[in-house]
Amino acid sequence: DKLVIIMVGLPATGKTHIAKRICRFLSFFHDIPSQIFNVGDYRRQLCGAQMPADFYSPDNPEGVAARKIACDAALADLVDYICQDGVRVAALDATNSTFERRQHILQTLNDKQGRGIKKMFVESVCDDETILKENIQKVKLSTPDYKNMDPQSAVKD
Repeated sequence: DKLVIIMVGLPATGKTHIAKRICRFLSFFHDIPSQIFNVGDYRRQLCGAQMPADFYSPDNPEGVAARKIACDAALADLVDYICQDGVRVAALDATNSTFERRQHILQTLNDKQGRGIKKMFVESVCDDETILKENIQKVKLSTPDYKNMDPQSAVKD
């Protein structure tokens, strides 16, 4: 069987952490090949790091288009990976916060591989302000998006 886990959630809510834990568990305890496809990594490769906050606005058509290209690049690599022989698990790690984006992902997976791939959405919700602030400080500020940036400015961003 083949499974694609589609992560959903706002930034700093633990999506990447959850995806890593799932993949490590499956790989270590069940010897199932698994890989994470982080759309943010693709976006940084295509657009560069340290994009302004308005790049992520749904009202910015250029930003929306660039983010869709990054998602499609990650999906293309994910499909190539998942179509290899044997049991495999792939995690698509991104906010995937809109219905349209989730439909696009499902349609792409169905178009490329038919309906043979099992799909599972995992939503990460964190409404604890302390944990969110801690995640922003420890995790988000260490990404290339905020490298060499004043921490207070980065948190405001």
